[in-house]
Amino acid sequence: MTKEEKMIDVKCSICMKDMQMPESFLKAGKNRGVDAMKMPHICSDCTGKMGDVLGDKKMKGSMEDVNKQMEKMGKNNEIAEKLAEEITYGNIGALIAELDESDASEEDKIKEAFYRGAWMTLFLIGNNHEPGFMEKEAVSIKDFHEKMKGREEKEAEMEEENEGYEEEESDENK
Repeated sequence: MTKEEKMIDVKCSICMKDMQMPESFLKAGKNRGVDAMKMPHICSDCTGKMGDVLGDKKMKGSMEDVNKQMEKMGKNNEIAEKLAEEITYGNIGALIAELDESDASEEDKIKEAFYRGAWMTLFLIGNNHEPGFMEKEAVSIKDFHEKMKGREEKEAEMEEENEGYEEEESDENK
């Protein structure tokens, strides 16, 4: 759990201005068989200029919305990481001691720990909103979970395909 995501230097493919990309993009790209360093990058100045040059207010507004959303997500991620660390480190000793006394399998202990973390998060969120909030949000949360499961399955398939391709290439080079 990092305090702040490490950034790496890249260049905008349009104006060649220095910009930064989260290091995690490299790992995510590698998992998909893509070298993120060789992908085109576009800085926020160039995306803004594209909207200006094209005269498309929607384009410019859309890019501004994307940039605002990315900033908001970054801030939310920072807050979530700090809170997760505080809650985890504050409670982990008692949870480990309790689970160690149990006859449950390691898998069941992991499931229990994950369940408690998810439950605590949802409970705290629900408690700090108006009545009925959790009922309304439950559908969105379930939809998001299903999308993430589908995405993980696709990533696993792509990984298997990449492994098969790499094995074929390796056999051809022998």
